[in-house]
Amino acid sequence: MLKLGSRKDFDGTDINEEKHNQEYIGIVNTKQFVSEMMLNPAEITMDILDTADTDKTFAYMKRSENRVIYSKFNISAMSEEVVLYDFENKVKQIRINNDIKEASDLSYTYVIEGNPYTIKKDKDVTYLINLNTQKEEYQIPSNMQIQYVCNDVILVTHIKHRIPFIKKGSEYIEAYKFPDIHHALLKKKAQFNTCMVNGDDLLVFTL
Repeated sequence: MLKLGSRKDFDGTDINEEKHNQEYIGIVNTKQFVSEMMLNPAEITMDILDTADTDKTFAYMKRSENRVIYSKFNISAMSEEVVLYDFENKVKQIRINNDIKEASDLSYTYVIEGNPYTIKKDKDVTYLINLNTQKEEYQIPSNMQIQYVCNDVILVTHIKHRIPFIKKGSEYIEAYKFPDIHHALLKKKAQFNTCMVNGDDLLVFTL
């Protein structure tokens, strides 16, 4: 998956030296893309998924199983279209997130048990909002950072202080099976590095 065109800042200004009015995102065949880049980089074959012009930009994009998930952010209206594209069945779903007060409110969308969720952070609690129903369905402590979601498994990290304000806290990695986000499948004292899916396994790498 590729994003091409002008990059815009969240105040709507184009931060490239040359002005372009549109951004594009599309899907390419990896082998074909490499071949075309070597032979004729001016002619790249790409299936265009979407375009953003004027005061819109693609804030993020990622792949989740057979779906491409991306954010189309309207800078002037401070609203977000969360698009889920099933590239196997050629089906596009669009959900609207109007709860955007500033650019930092944009957050990744997670697909859990087939439903798209985004997060909303308050002082003490982080809410998981089902974009299909626009309802706050679940909540986790605000000190927990979601690192990865794989099907119905949520991987989080947080800092735990044995003696508050006296010594530096320790980082813990925990995994939960949705919707039970109160009983951990995994709890390990370690510093999170990254993770990856290998078949049916979720591999977690630490520092």
